[in-house]
Amino acid sequence: MESTATQYDLVCEQKSMIKNLYSLGFFGYLCSQLYSGVLADKFGRKPVILASYMLASITAFAIATFNNMGVNVYAAGRFLLMFFNFGNNTW
Repeated sequence: MESTATQYDLVCEQKSMIKNLYSLGFFGYLCSQLYSGVLADKFGRKPVILASYMLASITAFAIATFNNMGVNVYAAGRFLLMFFNFGNNTW
């Protein structure tokens, strides 16, 4: 089992990219908080939570499937995973 750093060769001069990947994920989570409350008020709490879990599961599966396509695809997937993880705070 490889870590993200070894899989995408993020060592030495690219070591700061690991911190950027985490920051990008939390930025996706921040963006999701801007609309999650509005969606929960409009459609109800349970449908929003179910949609959030479904989209996060699909995104996690896509990240696992396409993880050999490079660090940019991984970064986009990490952003989307945290973006679709908004259902955890709607209840």
